[in-house]
Amino acid sequence: MNRFAVVGLGYVGLGIAIALSKKGPVWGYDINQQRIETLRQCIDRNNLFSSAELTSANKNLMYTHQVADIQSANFYIVSVATPAYCYETPDLEPLIGATKDVAGILKKGDIVVFESTVYPGVTDEVCIPILEKVSQLKNGEDFHVGYSPERINPGDSAHTLKTITKIVSAQDPDTLKIIQAAYETICDKVYPVSNIRTAESIKLLENTQRDVNIALMNEFSKIMHELDVDMHEVIEGAKTKWGFVPYKPGLVGGHCISIDPHYLAFKAKRHGIQPELILAARRVNDGMSQFVINAMIKLLIKNHLSTTNLRIGLFGITYKENVRDLRNSLALKVYKELGTYGFECFLHDPLVDQKENYPFKLTALEDLSDLSVAIILVGHDFYRDLGLKKILEKCKKNVVVLDVPNLFVDTYQKISELVYWNL
Repeated sequence: MNRFAVVGLGYVGLGIAIALSKKGPVWGYDINQQRIETLRQCIDRNNLFSSAELTSANKNLMYTHQVADIQSANFYIVSVATPAYCYETPDLEPLIGATKDVAGILKKGDIVVFESTVYPGVTDEVCIPILEKVSQLKNGEDFHVGYSPERINPGDSAHTLKTITKIVSAQDPDTLKIIQAAYETICDKVYPVSNIRTAESIKLLENTQRDVNIALMNEFSKIMHELDVDMHEVIEGAKTKWGFVPYKPGLVGGHCISIDPHYLAFKAKRHGIQPELILAARRVNDGMSQFVINAMIKLLIKNHLSTTNLRIGLFGITYKENVRDLRNSLALKVYKELGTYGFECFLHDPLVDQKENYPFKLTALEDLSDLSVAIILVGHDFYRDLGLKKILEKCKKNVVVLDVPNLFVDTYQKISELVYWNL
């Protein structure tokens, strides 16, 4: 019988632990003691699970920051962050640390499944050697390893752990059957593949494809702006053609799309392949923050508005709509780059809690006033429901509005004395 322990209780791990808790007892382990304490209090600071959901799960879900507490498990699921140094070089330290923790308590007959996003070969080349060295056990004989790439999309209620197709892999057919059966208890569809490197590659292809396609739309949007053509109308028209996939231009951040292509590029270059298209897409998408700023300056000059003593309101600073996650947020990159011009910026985001001691100050909506420029960076439902007129109440009469997520592209024409720009 499987006795589960989930290592890493972030955006992915907590969901797995909660799902498993509906089937029986499960350990949840995280080195962040504060995270453990808040989860015991039925509080998820990532706002993915309600207090009621955690209260129900906690009947079977036991939290700990002491690795010794989970040594009774025989099925370990490792789901920790895999960031990158300066957005480019893979940072495997969190994964290495978690693997060492598991290796220190590993026993004969145990199974370890990794879910962290990595470049092809990390499980075989990095994780398994650590497990063997620390545990003094033999991989494939004393313990077995698998890999299942996470597919969690924060803020998406349609594509959940239960409803997505779950990719699973293992180092041998017998272990694959055990892993597949385990995930079938919490996922409606489980799709086994032939080996671990294939499973690692699937995750990278999914996010690299999105990154490249969004880069195409971003570059196309830049061209349309120079030609004075409405990109929004172009997309709507193109959608009438069968086979057209309506990717939209926008700010690409977060822990997946903006990072995973660098993992693939890192591995490719080590094998003598220069990933020209992948890295070009990354440059295009990373450069969109400066494109938005340049658009703002052009609008000010074109409309004979002063660039001195600007009061700029930035609406939305998370990496995507309706989530609290700030990792690799291009909205924050816009904020930092505006600071280099000496502009006075005021940040607002309804989902971000200032109590978290971030290195920036948030301004409450009621305290915003006399804004010369309003830049809507993230399409939170809060702003859509608030409406453009309410945002304009915080602005001067001749205000410049940059609507990056195109929230008000269909309604702004009804408002006079407004300089409006959308991506």
